[in-house]
Amino acid sequence: MNEQKNQAQRVSNLDRVIDILNRFKPIIEDVGRLIGLLEKYNILLSEPRFLFKYRKDWIALLIASRLYEGYKTQNQLSPEYIESTIKSIKKFDPELAENVRKLLPIIKKETNIFSDLFIAYNQGRDYFIAYISTHVRELIARAKSIENKSISRRLVELLVSISGHEVDFLIRYRDDCMNWSNVRYAVNYDVNFFIRRLNLYLKGGFEGNMQFMGLYKDFEDRELSERMLANNAIKNLWRYNEQVNYLRLAIEKCRGAEKSGEWKGFYGKGGFWQEFDQFVREFAIKYGNSEFADILRSKKKIIGESPSGWGGEWKETQNGPLLVKDGVLPQLLRRLQNPQYQRTSLIIPSSSELSELLRKREEELIRTRDMAVDNLIESLHKLSGIGLSKDKVVKNFRRFLEKRKWRLSNIVKNEEKEFIAKASALFLAYDSFSKQQKIVMAKVDLDFMANKMKHLASIAQSHSRYTAIKLRTDDLLRSMKGFVDVNASTGIIEEASSEIIRLMKYDHLNEDDFNAMEKLILQAASILRSLKNFINGHIRNEVERKYIITIDDIEKLPVEINQIKQGTAQLRNPSEYAAFDDNQKAA
Repeated sequence: MNEQKNQAQRVSNLDRVIDILNRFKPIIEDVGRLIGLLEKYNILLSEPRFLFKYRKDWIALLIASRLYEGYKTQNQLSPEYIESTIKSIKKFDPELAENVRKLLPIIKKETNIFSDLFIAYNQGRDYFIAYISTHVRELIARAKSIENKSISRRLVELLVSISGHEVDFLIRYRDDCMNWSNVRYAVNYDVNFFIRRLNLYLKGGFEGNMQFMGLYKDFEDRELSERMLANNAIKNLWRYNEQVNYLRLAIEKCRGAEKSGEWKGFYGKGGFWQEFDQFVREFAIKYGNSEFADILRSKKKIIGESPSGWGGEWKETQNGPLLVKDGVLPQLLRRLQNPQYQRTSLIIPSSSELSELLRKREEELIRTRDMAVDNLIESLHKLSGIGLSKDKVVKNFRRFLEKRKWRLSNIVKNEEKEFIAKASALFLAYDSFSKQQKIVMAKVDLDFMANKMKHLASIAQSHSRYTAIKLRTDDLLRSMKGFVDVNASTGIIEEASSEIIRLMKYDHLNEDDFNAMEKLILQAASILRSLKNFINGHIRNEVERKYIITIDDIEKLPVEINQIKQGTAQLRNPSEYAAFDDNQKAA
């Protein structure tokens, strides 16, 4: 009966071990695989031969560096080759490609784009100016087709200045806006007519049969456009409708606060009173209406925290809300919408300021016309590669690449620090788990058991040979001592054989051993979840954005840690992670 019970126990232990190993093996294999992935990613972050091979911004830097070497050492690189190389860079780093394009503005389609201007210039300065004046629209269209926007804008400015075309429109616009104060305009047109005129001056378009060329859109006169929109009198008119809507919104907030009884819309985030100072600044700065800003400031202490004092008191009727008691904001709104106020405070001041700005710009363009001719010729020479200083380009190119490499190196260092900070806890947990695993799993370790069995078998075999030799000796039976030795050897053989069977059936394991192994499985599963979350939440996103390989590709990289060259980034051992973790906590 006891023998049957022991036999059942032996089978039970063996089954339990097999079950544990079947559950434990795939988990520990996954953990090991993911730890290996983290280690390879860490190397990928800092090893130059991997950075230049797999990381997008570093690949782009390598292509740019090869272009630099080619430009420096060869007498001339073809525009086609430069353009093709820039496109290759752009696939990995659009920002770098654009910067390289600015350093090497030699592109075939732009080389001969203004060949007719060189021919015209060779026929004399006056002919050159006349040619530009009569072909200005076509020339501007060509200039705008250039991909390098800074060069394009500069050429448009110079062509416009030389042609006198913008001057003609400046004179026309100045004459037009000076008439805004005439009675004919005041009677026949409302305020929106003058706002529309401002937009036509800036953006161009048609009104009836009259064509307008936009100072900003067509002539790309940014300087004049910025002056116009920075002028308070012009802003006050141009943003008239915005002011009306802004006042209506403020009134609605105050009315709603009074109606609800909770003053919601008056206090709190976005409330009129809460944002009062910002409300005043909008009129003073954004709308250029210093008059309204001053009125609001002067009323702040008088009216105080009163929604009805600012927005008025309203009564709900079938035709909508009816103002029954006036407030500051409704007064300002009525004033702003009054035609007489619009004429005296918006239209006439804007007309006066705008006329003066247009007059000054007209004088500037006339004065700088001769200088613009010289600047245009110089720009055309640079655009076609004539007069371009190769030494200067090489110097600027080299400096740019050095700065770029320094910047990318700092980015990688920061990414490496971020990786270590986030992964250190995982490595520490895995290191602790590995140590515990060796202790807990020692009794079921196949190498351990095989070595133990070999040792026991060796003992049994050696004693077996000794017994056989003794039995063949004639005086063995005549010696009691010899009989005892034989008996003892037989016992050792049986004991060794029994111990081997016991090991094979895992009888040497107790309940504490099984409990420890179960806990080990739970720890491994927890580490596996943490690793998966970290890889999916941090590394996968980084790899997808910055590398040309995938997570699976990184796992397959033939990386041997011992083969990484001395002086490059090395994997940190767990003690270094622990030190880093302690420093983080102290910080």
